[in-house]
Amino acid sequence: MINDGGTDDVRGHRSRALVLGGGGPVGRAWELGLMDGFAGQGIDLGTADLIVGTSAGAVVGALLALKQGFGAPPKIDAAIASTPPPVRSDGMADLAAAMVRAAESPEPELIRAEIGKMALDAQTISEEASVSRVMFAPFVGQAWPNQFRATTVNARTGQLQVWDASSGAPLERAIAASTAAPCIWPPITINGERYIDGGVRSMLNADLAIGFDIVIAVSCFALTARDKAGPAFFTAMNAAPLTELDAVFGSGATLAVIEPHSEFLVFTKHGAAMMDNNLVPEAYRLGHITAVGEAESVRRAWNSH
Repeated sequence: MINDGGTDDVRGHRSRALVLGGGGPVGRAWELGLMDGFAGQGIDLGTADLIVGTSAGAVVGALLALKQGFGAPPKIDAAIASTPPPVRSDGMADLAAAMVRAAESPEPELIRAEIGKMALDAQTISEEASVSRVMFAPFVGQAWPNQFRATTVNARTGQLQVWDASSGAPLERAIAASTAAPCIWPPITINGERYIDGGVRSMLNADLAIGFDIVIAVSCFALTARDKAGPAFFTAMNAAPLTELDAVFGSGATLAVIEPHSEFLVFTKHGAAMMDNNLVPEAYRLGHITAVGEAESVRRAWNSH
C-alpha cells in the first residue's frame, strides 16, 4: 500500500521514517533478510531520519542504525540465535486472552498492567542471563544511534515507554526489554522500573512516525483481510497497527506498508509458528525474496519528492 503525500521542508528535504514490527525469532530473521535484500537492491533504509523498532524490529532496527550485520553473516547469525525456553501452554493461553482484552478495551493500559504482572510472576531465566544472550552482543557498549527508538511497556503501569539516545538506558538493555515477550523472557529493569515487550501495546507502534513525510512500515504479520486463514488472535492484534497506519496515511505522508507474502504466511502457520527457531534460516531467505519483489515500490516511496 502506498500513499503519496507529505511536503518538503525549507531545505527541500523530506523526512523519512522506518517502522519495524515485532514477530519473534522467525519475524526477526525475515526482517533481517528483507533489509539485506533491500541493501542488495541499492536501497539503504538505514539512512532514515527515524527508525522505530518493536521487539524483533528493535534488534533489526538497531543493527541497521549502527550499520552492523548486513553483509556480515556472523553478526546476522548472532542476531537471530535465540532459543526460547519451554513455555507452559496454559500460561500462554491466559496471556493471549489478556492481550485480546487489552486490544479491545477502552482503557488498554489497565489490561497491559495485568499482563505486566503476569510477566513479573512468571518463572523465567534471570534478567542478566536474558540480557547476556548472544543476540544482544552487537549492542553492548555501543552508543545510541540518534535516529533509533525502541518501544517497551512498563510492566507496572502498562504505559508505553519509548527509549532513545536521551533516555539514559544502555542500548542492549532497552532492546532486551523491547523483546521481553511476557511469560517467555523476564521483564528488564531500567532506571528502577521493569519493562516488557513493546508488542504488548502494538506490533508496529507506527503512530510514532506521524509527522514524517515518508514512512516505510514493515509488519511480520498479515494486516489485510486477504489472510483469512489467520488465527482470530491476530485479527484482534491487527486493530492497533491498522489504526496507526490509517493515522500515518491521514497525515499526508508517503506510506509504504510491507507485509509477508503468502509463502511466508503458510510457512509460519499464519503467524502461529513465529517462535519456532527451526524456521529461522528459511525465514531469512523468504525475507530476501520479498525484498526483491517489493524493491521497486519501496524505492519509489523512499525517493519520492
